[in-house]
Amino acid sequence: MITMFDTDYKIGRGKVSVTGDDLRQSLVIAKNEMRKFLRGRKILLFVLLAALFLALNIALPALYWDQFGSYLSTPEEIMSWNAGNVSFIVLIGAVLFASFTIVSEFEERTYLLLFTRPVKKTTIFAGKFLACYAITLLVVLIYYGVSAAHSLALEGTVTSKTFASIGMAMADIFAVSGLAVFFSTISKKGSISALMTFFLVLMIPSILYGILWVVQPGGDYWYLLNVAEGSISSIIGPAMPISKSLITFFLWGAVPLLAGWLIFLRKEA
Repeated sequence: MITMFDTDYKIGRGKVSVTGDDLRQSLVIAKNEMRKFLRGRKILLFVLLAALFLALNIALPALYWDQFGSYLSTPEEIMSWNAGNVSFIVLIGAVLFASFTIVSEFEERTYLLLFTRPVKKTTIFAGKFLACYAITLLVVLIYYGVSAAHSLALEGTVTSKTFASIGMAMADIFAVSGLAVFFSTISKKGSISALMTFFLVLMIPSILYGILWVVQPGGDYWYLLNVAEGSISSIIGPAMPISKSLITFFLWGAVPLLAGWLIFLRKEA
């Protein structure tokens, strides 16, 4: 049966077809992956680390209110303060889940079963990425929910700009998860994939920013991932353009994700 989603993509000499049924199968794979994530120990570690970030964000200003009070006097300031840690939570989620999602199949030799099923590799790849995206987004949304409760407790309201911050966080999840899945595809060990994800996301943009700042202080380095991630919290403040940050998130996620997909298509059982 031909659906409106039926599309053919030519890769080299072969052909990759994507149909509406493939999309449904991707969702099934994503659902199964999510179930596996939620039953594992990594989700507990992820939630505990996110809770630790939030606990410190709430406890430190409370303990040193004389110093922090003037900086956290509005709903916008409170939510911006809490959103400052979202990029770290996104990175942790990518390291724990996306950086292992492909390579773990080869480490555990479950790929022998996975590749023999009548499911296309594109469907498998898409389902796994969706699951990694969803599990990170779930924890991030919980983080925002508790942050909103914090704002309600202190100021009695929550700024509507919180939704804009969530949108930027969703774009950041796409970027970082895309990078992590790429490393998971090309690596032979999950630990190596996790290390490369952590190093590239946390260290490389910061090093480049430092070098570029020395060369040209005050330059607009919007194309660096860490600069774009700053918009997650700063967007809650005064009105600011977000188009460059969104472009940065898209490019940092889409390019490695596409490369990872093409490499995954050529993997053999």
